[in-house]
Amino acid sequence: GLGRVNPFLGGETISCSAELCTIFRARRSLDCSEQYDTFFGPATVQDQANVVGAAVLLGPGCKTDIESDWDSPFFNQSLSLLNFVTNNGRAEALQFDGILNKGLYISDSINVPVGGSPLATKLPAEQMTLGIWFNIDRA
Repeated sequence: GLGRVNPFLGGETISCSAELCTIFRARRSLDCSEQYDTFFGPATVQDQANVVGAAVLLGPGCKTDIESDWDSPFFNQSLSLLNFVTNNGRAEALQFDGILNKGLYISDSINVPVGGSPLATKLPAEQMTLGIWFNIDRA
C-alpha cells in the first residue's frame, strides 16, 4: 500500500488505492465562485518510514484568479503533483512557487492522533532536518 495519510479537518477527503492517493473537496461557490469540485491525483508523497504520514498537496484554498487552472470538471485535466515535478536532465525536484503550489502538508492540525498519540509527539521538540527522496511512476 501507500502507507498512512493523516486525516485533514479542513473539508478535504483523501482516498488511496494501491497506485495513488487522490484528494476531493467540494466546490466553494459562495466565498470563492469556484465552478467545480476539487478532485485530483496523485496528491501525496509517501512517508517511507511510515511515522508522520504522507505529505499531501492540498491545492489552493480558493480556485479563482491565478489559481483557476485548478478549477477543472475533469479529474485528468486538473493540476496535480505531477505538474510540479521538474528536472534538469540529471536530477528531479518538486517545485513550490507560493501561488499554485504552496507546499506539502502532513496534517492541518498538530492534534491529529498518529498511532494513538497526537502528531506533536511524533515531531522533534527543537530541530528537524528534512531529507526527501521520492519516485513518481505511472502504473
